[in-house]
Amino acid sequence: MISNIDLVNLLKDGVGGEFFPLRFPSDSPHASSQVEITTGTPVVGGVGRMNVQIITRDVHPSIAEQKANTIRSYLNDKADFLLTENVQVVYVQAVQIAPLYIGADGNKRHLFSMNYNFILGV
Repeated sequence: MISNIDLVNLLKDGVGGEFFPLRFPSDSPHASSQVEITTGTPVVGGVGRMNVQIITRDVHPSIAEQKANTIRSYLNDKADFLLTENVQVVYVQAVQIAPLYIGADGNKRHLFSMNYNFILGV
């Protein structure tokens, strides 16, 4: 179906910045985001759903939150586009109204999380 790499490429092309699949590498920059497919549904009638979590971090909380909101503005209500050669995204909806602050990591970088529901045609 699709991979975390497909989503990373979509975001790099759409909003720019540093995005990584699954987890932050140990040498990744302070200002970066991780992308992970968290759950999904079976494909029924050529349509499936998947949930995606994007965690954004930076050394200052307002910068991390601003980047999370930029990603939200780009993805929320995005519709009818090809993610890969064989997968059409019918609709993307943000699960929350705003990024959720989830604390700071061991290097004092502030983390914000947003979840999205993707409806896919396959």
